[in-house]
Amino acid sequence: MSRKAEAHKIYEERVVNDSLARLAERLDLKGLPFSDEELKSLAKRHRESFRNPEKRGERLARYKAVKPWGSTPTA
Repeated sequence: MSRKAEAHKIYEERVVNDSLARLAERLDLKGLPFSDEELKSLAKRHRESFRNPEKRGERLARYKAVKPWGSTPTA
């Protein structure tokens, strides 16, 4: 891994940790049914989707294609 890529990875990790720390000041994150890794994953995906709307659209299309709630949604 190049120095630039490694520095970017460290920066992203720091940003995610800082944002989760700020969120923890307002909300009880330990009360949520998510592990620390899951919270970090959600924060990373949110940052990706905020910066890259095309990626957000692709991910949303994949989720809609799976339809985990069944073949017919209930009203």
